[in-house]
Amino acid sequence: MHNMSRLERLREWGQTMVEFALLLPVLLLIVFGIFEFGRAFYAYSTVANAAREAARFGIVDPTNTSGIQDAAISHATALGLTSSDVVIQCPDGACTVGNRISVTVNYTFSAVVPLIPSFALSGAATMRIESQ
Repeated sequence: MHNMSRLERLREWGQTMVEFALLLPVLLLIVFGIFEFGRAFYAYSTVANAAREAARFGIVDPTNTSGIQDAAISHATALGLTSSDVVIQCPDGACTVGNRISVTVNYTFSAVVPLIPSFALSGAATMRIESQ
């Protein structure tokens, strides 16, 4: 059996450290990429749900603009939405019974990882107004 000399062990250890240093950025990129994808998916799902819930509020009280905005904001508390992020429209003209109401929620996703640029997410829901 051959015993490794001290110099051979140091070279092997040094080679291992160099390989680790080369692979660490790739490993971190993959781990943080998975983390950021999860955050982005959560934000998109939350924005879509907030738009749907706001539209549901709007079909029973279409003239209550602040109530519709508050419904969207309260269903996306983790995102920190404001009333300016919620757009309410009645594509058929007036917001009256039988017409449609459309609610769009806009959000800018900012990644924690500096390599990933910020991008806009939007969720929209359209429903028929049921009562006034």
